[in-house]
Amino acid sequence: MKQLPWGDPPPKPAEKTLEKISGLKARNRGEKAFVLRKEMQKIMMDGCSVFRMEDRLSSALTEIRRLKGEYKKVIIDDRGSGFNSDLLEAIELESLLGLAEVILVSAMNRRESRGAHYREDFPRRTIKIGFGIPSSGEPTMAWRFSINL
Repeated sequence: MKQLPWGDPPPKPAEKTLEKISGLKARNRGEKAFVLRKEMQKIMMDGCSVFRMEDRLSSALTEIRRLKGEYKKVIIDDRGSGFNSDLLEAIELESLLGLAEVILVSAMNRRESRGAHYREDFPRRTIKIGFGIPSSGEPTMAWRFSINL
């Protein structure tokens, strides 16, 4: 197996995370994380469940991106430094919203049905897809057509 080269870690790697935690603890006005999480769950269940259609996926993606904007104003009640489930939930929510966006972009671009991914508007298995995230950080898709199976 070929060994990959390792780069040097960035200087002060924890700095961004500590700034994020400080910002969450300092914010006094906004929405609670659990409210946004419940809304995200409903959006994903309604728009990106097992049976999928382009219009529902597109609407869900718009709503998830709106929630990502609202996340910037999320607040927590517990400002403690010990075990802080309120803080943990707020930090996890940011990752969940990013993951929801990636799932929706992937589902919209997968114009076929395969396994647990069933597109009512594309019921046949028809293409092979490759996934990637470029340096810009925005999810993108690439695919190549294959024979209908």
